[in-house]
Amino acid sequence: SLVRTIRPDDPSAFFVEQRNRVVVVRKDLMVPEGGQPIAVTTPQPGRLPRPVEDIPAVLALSNGDRLVSDKDQKSVLRYSPQTKFVAPFLSNTNTERMARSEVDDVAVYDRDAKVIVMVDRDARPLGKIALKGSNYAIGEVRDMAFDRLGHLYVLDGGKPSIVVFGPRNRLVTTISGPLQRPRAIALDASGRLQVF
Repeated sequence: SLVRTIRPDDPSAFFVEQRNRVVVVRKDLMVPEGGQPIAVTTPQPGRLPRPVEDIPAVLALSNGDRLVSDKDQKSVLRYSPQTKFVAPFLSNTNTERMARSEVDDVAVYDRDAKVIVMVDRDARPLGKIALKGSNYAIGEVRDMAFDRLGHLYVLDGGKPSIVVFGPRNRLVTTISGPLQRPRAIALDASGRLQVF
């Protein structure tokens, strides 16, 4: 049943923070539900901070830090829960989608390289998943989500199907079926897969 409705203006992304508030991203602002908009900027040596204006993806780590995709600079930046810049997280990546596992491993889809990069919470490399392998081919990454066991579910909008990879980035299975134009996926607390 419907719990609440949030009506943001022109959102580009959203995430749920530690206090279960929805934070909507629009242009260079993060707007927490019931709170004041916070500008997202990155420092520049000897100059005013630069606004991060094109944010296609954001996620919150378990400690509350936010990973923000900066499309203009092709990087992922790390911010504190108060949206203060902490450090660069990944560079040279055109990040369109991100997902976080229960242990804060992060999957980052790099549109330019056509690869899913796996890193830990400190951006240490854990491996890569190519969009084409010996038993699968992903045409268009629309969304990604982890289950509690560390399996990565990748929604392929091109087929349409969902490709599932195990904790060692190996193909587990491909789910196809009555998917017409899937746009997003989620896994609930009991492990049920939901497709929009």
